[in-house]
Amino acid sequence: MNKSTFLFKLKESVEKISHEKLKYAIMQIAEDINNDKYEDILKLFKELGLTDIEIVEDEEDELDEEGSLVNDTIELCKAIENGEYYFQYIDEEEFDDNDDYDDDDYYDDYRSDDLPLDEEDYTLEDRDDLGPEIEGFLEDAISYVVQYKRYEEAYKTFDLLFNVKIRVDGYDDIDISTLFSERLIDEITLEDTCLYYAYSAIMFLRGLDRCENLYRIMTKTYSEIKFQDIMKIMDFAIPEEEEFKHEWIEFLLKQDVERSEDIIIDSVKFFGGIEALEDFAKKYGAKYPKSYLDLISIYKSEKKLDFAVKSAEDGLANIKGQNSNKTKMAEMLYEIGKDVNDSNAIKIGTMEAFKSTLDLNHFMDLYKLNDKEIIKEMTKYMGEFPIKQSYKFDDSYIHFLNGDYELIYDMCKEDKDHLSWSWSHSFKEHMIPLFTALLAKTNPINPCIVNFIKYNFQYNNRFEEFIKLLASSFEEISEADHKKYMSYCLSEAEYSVKKIVGGQDRYNYDKISALIVSLAEVMLLSGNYESAINYIKLNKDKYPKHRSFHNALLKDIKLAGINMNFYKL
Repeated sequence: MNKSTFLFKLKESVEKISHEKLKYAIMQIAEDINNDKYEDILKLFKELGLTDIEIVEDEEDELDEEGSLVNDTIELCKAIENGEYYFQYIDEEEFDDNDDYDDDDYYDDYRSDDLPLDEEDYTLEDRDDLGPEIEGFLEDAISYVVQYKRYEEAYKTFDLLFNVKIRVDGYDDIDISTLFSERLIDEITLEDTCLYYAYSAIMFLRGLDRCENLYRIMTKTYSEIKFQDIMKIMDFAIPEEEEFKHEWIEFLLKQDVERSEDIIIDSVKFFGGIEALEDFAKKYGAKYPKSYLDLISIYKSEKKLDFAVKSAEDGLANIKGQNSNKTKMAEMLYEIGKDVNDSNAIKIGTMEAFKSTLDLNHFMDLYKLNDKEIIKEMTKYMGEFPIKQSYKFDDSYIHFLNGDYELIYDMCKEDKDHLSWSWSHSFKEHMIPLFTALLAKTNPINPCIVNFIKYNFQYNNRFEEFIKLLASSFEEISEADHKKYMSYCLSEAEYSVKKIVGGQDRYNYDKISALIVSLAEVMLLSGNYESAINYIKLNKDKYPKHRSFHNALLKDIKLAGINMNFYKL
């Protein structure tokens, strides 16, 4: 019988008894509670004639004598450490094709110290079925937690099994977490096992020892165990709960932030709810920024959007420097600002998201604010506080949208790589397509040039949005600059045609074709139809037998809408 059932039956009984008898009963109850003799308490009521409660014994499996599970586990661990269980990494395909799979000599012949264990074909062979044996011990320990409430034995059993080192022929020792990952223990999961391991630690240990070991257990799995998940399987109150709450939070505050952040925030919410989380964020939010993210998410789910905005703004003000959580916070503020039509929240969210990333993705949101002063301020910030961006040339795309053409032109000239669209992608491979759009200066940008820009663009989900922004961003350029930029693009195209088409780099025919036709478009839009046709003809005639290149040109000519008879050129 567990405490919950006992307390319910006790309450029923106490309501029926007199004061005198109650005095005697309370003294006896206190002694029996101290010894966990719940059935004896109910028998006492019946003997005294205080109640007609029917005592039904729990239907429990017969338990071994106290300590036997721990002793058996100790013996198993000794056998494991003495090498009585044989493990080896094998290639499944090799053994599937070999007739001597069960032959010991074949295992010895096959042994290798150089197996590439990161390849999926290699698996851990448990020749003596230790996995199922350990699994049985773990299941017994779980039953000791759930059914019998023998927490000390359960904890010691878990602790022995999780700390034993298992030998593997030719390799470093492993522990039982590997048996889980290799599915040599497959009836229970590592996560569920650790939940009961943690539960036994909470119920058996006390003080700092309880905190240290609980934290060790909670961080054993790839996805950290949440405190609320442990509590879901608990049917008793935590022993010395108030002391534990204080000890637990104080302990977590001293641990590595990266490992403990989720656990401490989860614990704060569990013990104190959203009010405790608010206090925690005010006090420790700069160190644990996810506390603000949780607050924002909770308020958003509860439709308390004003509170969500306030929490986001507080978080952004308190967290210094670049931080991925700060970026998420700013993005959440931006989205909530749009939902409630709060222009200030939108502006702050957009600016802070850009400041924490300095990438093109967030600059596009910034650009859409249509505020030249903000753009000027953020561009200045980008120069004063440079950080590593997600994509190498984001700052160059940003400068181009800002109309800093001469800056980009000079950087292109400094780039000694030529257009080859190799895997390393040179700077000019990103910027020359933008120059072709600037030289053509159409709104919307013509399809062939759009396609040319798209080859290198990194944010595919926002490409159409970028193209619209680009078309609206074009600044007036002088005739001299137009001629200079065009001349530069033509010279780069000439060299790259030789390298790509002359070198029969068929993989990049579509890209060099897009450049040629894009430049022909510029000539056509400048009123030089004959020059445009002749330019395409010139490049076609250089390589009369390269049909794949011709097909790429023809495709782009049609895409650009250039009226010409390609085959009669």
